Amino acid sequence: MAQLEIKAAEMYLGSRGLFEGESKFCTISCKMRRKADAHHGEMVEIVSCAPLSCPMEIASSSLWRELTTLRTFPDKTYRYMQASSPNVMEKCFDQILRSNAAATPLNGLQVMKKFEEADRVVLVRASRMLPATDGLHLRSDAWTIFTRSEADPTEACEVRTFVQLYMERQPGLSASPKDIAHSSTANAEDAEQFGCRERLHYLIKALRISSFGPRSIKGERF
Repeated sequence: MAQLEIKAAEMYLGSRGLFEGESKFCTISCKMRRKADAHHGEMVEIVSCAPLSCPMEIASSSLWRELTTLRTFPDKTYRYMQASSPNVMEKCFDQILRSNAAATPLNGLQVMKKFEEADRVVLVRASRMLPATDGLHLRSDAWTIFTRSEADPTEACEVRTFVQLYMERQPGLSASPKDIAHSSTANAEDAEQFGCRERLHYLIKALRISSFGPRSIKGERF
């Protein structure tokens, strides 16, 4: 958890430049892409955006309340969910990651933090999920950023989400090269399947928020 705490703080510090290159005009959208990163290797990214007809403070507090409410899901159960401070939540969970090839059991840890500024609210979620292969971790770094609408800054806002999924190899990896190659390929496919589901999830959530307001946010799985 301590490493995830540090990661979450680093994510916040780097959040200003996340959407450089993206359109400044926010319309309901969600896209997924694969990329090769020099540090993390193969990576899946999800970017979504939606304009909201409610104040930034209401939208962000509604999502935070939903994310900090314990819920049950078919493929995910929580071992614990606890607040270490008013704007920090720690989670430990078990999850089944399903793909066309197999169902992969994972144990996951997550640190979620909220940072409130005058012109925006930033929610960051640093997650680490451990499959069966020793030393290989599936990482999920997620940012949700609320900003005031330029057209109506007191009564409307915009929400943008940026998610990165990638495999992380740990020092002292005990698996054989053959196991590593097989697991990396399988887990890359799992991550892309996971990313496809998350893309649909974020698009549906954006449509619900935009159409019905923040009270309609239900079923957040992170």
